[in-house]
Amino acid sequence: MRLIQSLAMLLLIASAAHAADETVERMGISANELSAYVEQLTSQGQIINDLKVRIVERKAVFDVTAQANKDKLAWLIQVNISDREFRDSRKRYTDDGFENTIHRVIPNGRAKLHSTIWVQRTDSIEQLKLPDVPFPVTGELGQNLEPINELLLKTLTDNNIPGATVAVARDGVIVFERGFGYSDLEQQTPMAANTSMRIASISKPITAVAVLLLAEDGKLKLDDHVIQYLIRDKKYALPKDADPAWSRVTIRHLLQHSGGWNSDKSKDPMFELVEITRALNLKKIARIPDIVRYQLPRPLNFEPGAEYQYSNFGYCLLGRVIEAASGQPYEAFVAERILKPAGMTQTRLGKSKLANRAEDEAHYYTQTLKTYPAIWDVAPGRKSGKFELVQAPYGQSELAVMDSAGAWTSTASDLVRFAIAIDADTKPILKPDSLRQSKERPAFAGPKDDHWYGLGWNVRSIDGLDRVSLWHTGALAGTSTILLKRWDNMVWAVIFNCDESPDGKKCETLIDGPMHTAVDGSKLLMEERDSKPQ
Repeated sequence: MRLIQSLAMLLLIASAAHAADETVERMGISANELSAYVEQLTSQGQIINDLKVRIVERKAVFDVTAQANKDKLAWLIQVNISDREFRDSRKRYTDDGFENTIHRVIPNGRAKLHSTIWVQRTDSIEQLKLPDVPFPVTGELGQNLEPINELLLKTLTDNNIPGATVAVARDGVIVFERGFGYSDLEQQTPMAANTSMRIASISKPITAVAVLLLAEDGKLKLDDHVIQYLIRDKKYALPKDADPAWSRVTIRHLLQHSGGWNSDKSKDPMFELVEITRALNLKKIARIPDIVRYQLPRPLNFEPGAEYQYSNFGYCLLGRVIEAASGQPYEAFVAERILKPAGMTQTRLGKSKLANRAEDEAHYYTQTLKTYPAIWDVAPGRKSGKFELVQAPYGQSELAVMDSAGAWTSTASDLVRFAIAIDADTKPILKPDSLRQSKERPAFAGPKDDHWYGLGWNVRSIDGLDRVSLWHTGALAGTSTILLKRWDNMVWAVIFNCDESPDGKKCETLIDGPMHTAVDGSKLLMEERDSKPQ
């Protein structure tokens, strides 16, 4: 008997933050349905611990039992693959540290079809280990500012972090620019002060400034409806039965993260490329236009402008607004109007693959060195054979779709230049009214709140809008960063080539508060130096 249907499928299972404790069972799932069901299980933090295959009306159906993936192990499932594909997989995934925990075989004419699950062996998961020698320090500028030097070395040492770069400016002049630790552990390459790294969501202030520049140019208004810019591009059309709230989303809403999307309720589509690729039946991994088209028919989670809910998708849409209003690609407009005027010579959009990193870019690390099938191989769903296995920073997600929301790479000094340039004494990038609007309290924020999200920045008021601190953080697998423009004209940026400490704390949170103390201690040294006769 030959089965009518033979589907080869492989899925990457990324552990979810909240795993359900109970065991779940579902019977009689078709091969086509299994893909969506496995995605549901993984979003709940579960792993298949039993799989049975039956033939019903000449088709394979599956009985699945799943339990909590408490160890957050990576795992793979292959369904209805051939003898040759199973042999290839067995060699590849065994060599890469995966164990074949479930293997089922059914006849298919004279041949066989295999359904199998591979789980990463715990003994194959390496923990990040740093060289047992003092951390190297590079860069001459500000080397005598010991409070900052001591803080960075202590932060790296105490938290098993490979490396970081730091830049600090006072009254518009960079006074500290140094690198700590390693940009590449394998080569033991010291972290140069001007090493470029992914800045993740610090991309959002850059995007917000680009929008404000277009408003100054008269190319858009902040209270314009976003949909009118999307439909300028023939790739997009709002379905007739779309949620009416779509037509009420404004550019200001997107800038303030109040566009109507709550990722806790409907997921973050920027990290749901597997689901989107398969839902749209794409042959290759979904790109930005696919993500937007996928979202347009879907309802919003709340009335636009009613509340703050951080949204990567909202900033993805802002990138499309910039393109529609400027007539230029997003990257080109930002380079012309922001990067070049600010002197940000090492800032560019990043690439996902390790082989495509820039010459001046650091290597990224996570505390556990797991490998995963690359998302561009996994997403199409029907590919079988050899899948590229990568560490999380290099293919667990796709950086290309994150452009305006989180794909820029930069240096600590370039980020400081950006923060200085927006209101510099000479040739500021933004007009005073634009900068003031970016600081204003949103209508939905409480009148007693001492901080809020303005237009692309977190804002903390010290004394009205004339004395505020602006900051943003960013994090992706393998990187964590913070940029702060303090009320007293002190500006600093710190970028790590690791996302978390061994106990799961984001690297930027480890340094946020202590950095104020270190900068204040160093500021005294600067003032003492400045007061001495030259």
